[in-house]
Amino acid sequence: MALYLCFSIAEFNQLLDRCTELDRDLQKANKVIAKSKKTREVELLAQENESLSHKLQSQEDDFRLQNNTLLQELARLVEQNEQLEKNAAELTNGQPPSVEMDTELQAEVRRLQAENQVFRKNLAEAEAKFEQSVVELRERLRLVSMRIPRSLVRFLLFLYSNVG
Repeated sequence: MALYLCFSIAEFNQLLDRCTELDRDLQKANKVIAKSKKTREVELLAQENESLSHKLQSQEDDFRLQNNTLLQELARLVEQNEQLEKNAAELTNGQPPSVEMDTELQAEVRRLQAENQVFRKNLAEAEAKFEQSVVELRERLRLVSMRIPRSLVRFLLFLYSNVG
């Protein structure tokens, strides 16, 4: 009976050691899983950051194109206005224009001036919208960047690449 008891204690100790070893392995596995989850979160934040950067660049490009288009249209209208003034001066040959011509020219000048004001207003609104979008996107980028220190991102990406 004593031999059986010694054998059972030895077997028990062996099982206890095995249990301890399995427990350590489980803890290691849980740490790897936690690192993997953090790495995935970092990747998602990096993707969001990249997406916001592309969106900001796209909006800046759109604004530049819109701004250039409005400036070209404004230049065209100014040129057209100058040409109309020149034509009016040539038609009158230095004489005061007739009341009818004067009224037509004044109406055209007023129309062009009103159109010019509308273009300037649209340009100012587009610039304000663009500036607000830039400010908002930069703030979002700053907030996303603040969530993850760069050294942590590099470290986690390094770990993730070595785990895989």
